[in-house]
Amino acid sequence: RMIFPGQGSLTEGALEGEVTDVTCGSRAVRPGTLFAALEGRASDGARFAQGAVEQGAVAVLAREAAELPPLPGATVLR
Repeated sequence: RMIFPGQGSLTEGALEGEVTDVTCGSRAVRPGTLFAALEGRASDGARFAQGAVEQGAVAVLAREAAELPPLPGATVLR
């Protein structure tokens, strides 16, 4: 189910399991988290997506143009 119908898309993977938390801080990721890879003034959250998945993130939300490495086992939402 899309939170904002007509916006965003599932670009990789099939979300399996349950999202139990949402964060934009990669250090706060725990198993079941959706990591929002936001672009900030000092850095781009996309740089931390792989580490977030390694820590247990089940999904990554990133802007359309964000360059992400392959994220096996995670769903990518744009």
